[in-house]
Amino acid sequence: MNFPPMPISERQTLAGIFSALVLDKQLSRGAFHLWHYLYHRRNRTTGLCCPGYRLISSDIRCNIHSLQTWIDELESAGWVQVERGEPGEQRKGISFHYILCDGKGNPLATAK
Repeated sequence: MNFPPMPISERQTLAGIFSALVLDKQLSRGAFHLWHYLYHRRNRTTGLCCPGYRLISSDIRCNIHSLQTWIDELESAGWVQVERGEPGEQRKGISFHYILCDGKGNPLATAK
């Protein structure tokens, strides 16, 4: 995958976030990989990320049942917020929106 270059200030902020993420002892390796995957799948304008469990498990080659554990880890440690859809939306495939955070529960900045 090729990603567009980002401004220096965003790179420096992101480097600090990645460092904190790596050093967070509450997170398993799987949760770290999931956060990194979601970061690269997020919409840079809205900050939302909404891949389904099947897509995630296929892309990062993991057991689909491990995802909920990792999402719970990330959510309780302040690395992601999960917006769960209404029961009717879940049948349409719009179950979850993930908002990536900085480890303190603050959403990452979005593009202006």
